[in-house]
Amino acid sequence: MSLNTPNRNYPIPDENAEPDESVTDAVVKARDAILMIDADILAILTALNGKAAMAHTHSISDVEGLSLALLGKMAADKTFKLDDLTDVDGADDAQTGYVLVKTPGGLWVAQAASSALGDHNHTIAEVINLGAELTARQSVSEKGQAAGYASLDASGKVPTTQIPSSVVGAAMAGGQATTTPADGDRFAGVLAGAATVFYTTWANIKTALSSLFVAKAGDTMTGPLTINQGAGAATLTLNGGSNYITLTDNNNATRHIHHNDGMIGFLNSSGGWLFRMTDGGALWTQQFGDYNTYWEGRCVAHQNAAVNRSVTSSRMAGIVAVLMNMGADDQGTDINNSAYVITRLYKGQPWRVTIESRQPQLYIANVGWFAAFPF
Repeated sequence: MSLNTPNRNYPIPDENAEPDESVTDAVVKARDAILMIDADILAILTALNGKAAMAHTHSISDVEGLSLALLGKMAADKTFKLDDLTDVDGADDAQTGYVLVKTPGGLWVAQAASSALGDHNHTIAEVINLGAELTARQSVSEKGQAAGYASLDASGKVPTTQIPSSVVGAAMAGGQATTTPADGDRFAGVLAGAATVFYTTWANIKTALSSLFVAKAGDTMTGPLTINQGAGAATLTLNGGSNYITLTDNNNATRHIHHNDGMIGFLNSSGGWLFRMTDGGALWTQQFGDYNTYWEGRCVAHQNAAVNRSVTSSRMAGIVAVLMNMGADDQGTDINNSAYVITRLYKGQPWRVTIESRQPQLYIANVGWFAAFPF
């Protein structure tokens, strides 16, 4: 019995044939099967040649009757108003909050809900969850009372008399700490002489403090400044490359106290030195220059001037000899030489005495020689 495929009945070799098939028989079966498969494939291709591809499209005009059918349909994005419905009237002109109410004639019309419902009552039990909701709430009589709820004042805030201090303290203690508040951060307080709680911003606090305290960087202070340090020395320290203390008087003239390059002193309004002193104690002024040099020069000049006005030499100038006779006529008894002094007296004859006089003189450089004792 020949062995074939179950669907197309293609012959196939049978390894269990009795007796065993020869190789030739098996090759013949394989050939016949290939020829049958070829014929089947040809038939399939011939049949497919008249068919459309599985993935293909058609224009509307290619589909018979489709254009006419679509003309009777509305657009997919078309919208409607309630009044477009045949059984609705007046919905477009209805006010906000109105509802549609069906009339006895079957027409839906817009009407206020209260009008549609009319006057009616319900028990608490008829309103879903109303009883439970009322039970969970406190009575108006408990407002502002112990174990009740807080009331609100005219400004819509809880009166401070109804806020325990422990609540405020706990809220502050539990708040987020910051060392650098932003300008919009708020700070709470109580108005003076009242129980009204208020808040203000960090920006407002800084503005208020700026009128009371001098800023650490760039500010102006009016009035006297007093620095006290108890028993110790009061100090004012300026740090920087060039330190100035600027002084301005009523007519806006400006002077400076300046410290730089090992010197401290005063500057004029143009920034030039008026007076300065070095760490070694050397002084300089705009008028005199270096003070040591100035006074040394002045001393030398004074010394030179003193020398020109001082007696630097002396002498006994000139000689005047007067003969005094001892005769009866008293010849030569009168000696009157102005500014001269007797320097020698001797007797040349028994009856004659010789008296010599000289003039003491002094010398001053800018005067010359002059009599020491003019009279």
